[in-house]
Amino acid sequence: MIDGLSILLKLVVLGILLGQVPLYIRLPAATYRPLLAVWKTLRYAPGIIVTLHRRAADAISHNQIEAAILFHREALQHGLAGRLFYVPFDVYNIAAMLWRAKQPEAAAEWFVLADDCTRDDSRLKPLILIGLGSCLTLLDRYEPAESALERAAALCRDLRTAKYLRQVISARGYLAMQSERFDDALRWYEREARLPGPMERHDKLRNLNNLAAACVELGDLPKAELYIDEAQRLGGSDALPGDFYLLDTRGGLRLAQGRLSEARADFTLALTLFGPEPHTLWFLAQTAYKDGSFEEAIDYINQMPTPPPGALWRRRLADTLEGLAEFDAFAGRLEVADRRRSAADKLRTRVPDLDAATDEPLLAAARTTLSGRRFTGVSSFEILTLRAYLAGFLLFGGAILFLPDGSAGVVALEAALLTVFVAVRWPLNRLLLWPKKVAEAQQVA
Repeated sequence: MIDGLSILLKLVVLGILLGQVPLYIRLPAATYRPLLAVWKTLRYAPGIIVTLHRRAADAISHNQIEAAILFHREALQHGLAGRLFYVPFDVYNIAAMLWRAKQPEAAAEWFVLADDCTRDDSRLKPLILIGLGSCLTLLDRYEPAESALERAAALCRDLRTAKYLRQVISARGYLAMQSERFDDALRWYEREARLPGPMERHDKLRNLNNLAAACVELGDLPKAELYIDEAQRLGGSDALPGDFYLLDTRGGLRLAQGRLSEARADFTLALTLFGPEPHTLWFLAQTAYKDGSFEEAIDYINQMPTPPPGALWRRRLADTLEGLAEFDAFAGRLEVADRRRSAADKLRTRVPDLDAATDEPLLAAARTTLSGRRFTGVSSFEILTLRAYLAGFLLFGGAILFLPDGSAGVVALEAALLTVFVAVRWPLNRLLLWPKKVAEAQQVA
């Protein structure tokens, strides 16, 4: 009888130990880093949401972005059904994956929801605001984008989130580039390069690419050449073929220098490696146009699956279409010329409309469930409380699992202590993992 109760107790303890995953997720990384071995075991714990997160991570590692979006959507559906502590992560992940899938309108709506349902002390907040600012930039909504990035910069003054400052500065440089404030963009990118601390190789290559692109726009071609050369030295022979933005930037530099054959080689390589990207096709069309190959330029324009994102590039495409319309008119193709001029006018006047709420059922359900509530961060006192609880429960659980079975009295005492731990865990979950009600005045504001 005692052995049966002891085995049952061990199984219960094991199940509850696996159920501590959300508490570990919520702690800052430095808190649970010493328990990394335990975490690697717990992350594969049974549970539909954890399984869906693992599948989404596997899909991302294989660059299957659409599959990752589907997995996070399904996880969010389960989260809205009751396990709310996963919700802000899934809302943010859906937004980030939509951004990577080049769907900025949809991504912006999910980022807005993520912003609405998290307070400034949430560790996700800087990433949410950076993503929101980047989406709004691409949708030509520069003032709200600037506001979102300023909020992110203010949050990055905290030591816990200072690691995101580099991303904020890069996003502000991107905003300046898209709004054609090229001097400001160059200053932001130079500031990013001067930030203290080591820079990852891919971040350094991205920064060099951005610096070179800003210098090309400003007409400082010798300086742009220096940045491209530095990128090639840093990345070796694979630096440019491995990054289509670097290929486009070097090709744009060659185009500005009048070295059309070299520019064409870079753009053609980018097209071969990365497919029909709108920027690359526009560059190829522009190269052919400058070379007097108007029919070839028209062919590249016709291959564009969508217009280039961002008002800057759409205006440039509109200018190219105007030039090709003149060629069509000279060749007697008046109807084609009129269509090109009409398309150019539409590109110049496009204003995305994000004011109308989407009718996507999952987004609407998340808005309804989270209305008036926000997820908060974890204070220092709460972190100490969690550390004490988790350390105590791990020691207690380990004692039950690995120490020899005791007498009936010992088993009864262990069961009583387990009941106390379970009773404490529930209010901890409600206190730390569930969203808090927002005051009515704050909600209206």
